Amino acid sequence: MTMPMLNANLSTEFMKMRGAQRAGIILALACFLMLASSAGAQFTPLYNFGTHAGDPVHPNYAGFVVQGRDGNLYSTSYDGGTDNAGTVFKVTPAGQVTVLYSFDGVTGAFPSSGLTLGSDGNFYGTTFENGPSNYGTVFKITSGGKLTVLHAFDSTDGEGPWGAPVQGHGRRLLRNY
Repeated sequence: MTMPMLNANLSTEFMKMRGAQRAGIILALACFLMLASSAGAQFTPLYNFGTHAGDPVHPNYAGFVVQGRDGNLYSTSYDGGTDNAGTVFKVTPAGQVTVLYSFDGVTGAFPSSGLTLGSDGNFYGTTFENGPSNYGTVFKITSGGKLTVLHAFDSTDGEGPWGAPVQGHGRRLLRNY
């Protein structure tokens, strides 16, 4: 099995794969293994999650990892962080992990989708719970960690979003949850 190159549209290639292929990719991403040699399919662990206080815990096996314009990898963890309500984090090619944002319940909790890289260079994602109405949120976050809640679900317009937003033509975010 060949792995697709990491890019902002990894999710499209990922969804084209069969279940067994997806399971292999999910396992690799959950452990945050980086392809060391595409010919030999050798992997090198970059980081062991949950080894330090405030670490991301349970990087999203269901979420997507995206490569930012700066070459770093970005994603979310369902647990971990300051309030154990999930994080947005980045990993450098050298394996240095930085928590960009720890969810606190006010801005949402338990991000389950990973991230989508927008054409504006910001990242977009969802939280499964909490936020102002306790039904989850859609958020935007910069590579520097500034988070903005774009939408808070209130059960009349949906609840518990699981999928990441998808960017359509004209830079509009489309619902995928």
